[in-house]
Amino acid sequence: ATFTVALDGGTLAEARVAHLVVALNAEIAAHEAAYAGGRLPDAAFRDAVRVVRARYGALIRRAVNDPVGSPPRS
Repeated sequence: ATFTVALDGGTLAEARVAHLVVALNAEIAAHEAAYAGGRLPDAAFRDAVRVVRARYGALIRRAVNDPVGSPPRS
């Protein structure tokens, strides 16, 4: 997915979501590199990406609903 954010005129919530989307993609890329390098088996790669997407999805939903950036609930 492509995500574009203007450097001016954006809200804090938009900036937080943009940060989380970039971090999500970086995290997935790190797992892809480990998988491509043979350091992560197929099943572990799929599981890791599924967990990362779910956790970042929760953080993104939280950022949209609470743009101040409350810490994650345990």
